[in-house]
Amino acid sequence: MFPLAAITAAAISLANWSAVLGGGNAKLPVVPLLQAVRGAPADLVFYWIYLMLFSTLFPSLVHILGGLVGLALAYLQPVFKAALSALEIARTAKGEDITKDTLLRYLYPALAATCVTAFIALF
Repeated sequence: MFPLAAITAAAISLANWSAVLGGGNAKLPVVPLLQAVRGAPADLVFYWIYLMLFSTLFPSLVHILGGLVGLALAYLQPVFKAALSALEIARTAKGEDITKDTLLRYLYPALAATCVTAFIALF
């Protein structure tokens, strides 16, 4: 957000400089505008600035949320694969007691990795 704000302020300043260089007046003086917002942040005159910032932030937050959902699903994929592998092993090994081996070899490591990842993500 800060680079976007800096680039926007620089572009407006460049446009103002070009207008003054051409003999006109600055259309939107950046420094006085920022000082006025700092002095009265709840003034209704400046709500257009807040609306512009929100309209920029909202799509970014949606993209970040989508990325986090994708990461969560990527970390849950081993759990689903382990369950499917356990079912496949159970189907192919007839008459053997493979439940304990399947749980120890596939399901528990996948669940442990998922839980550790979720714990790290929380903090």
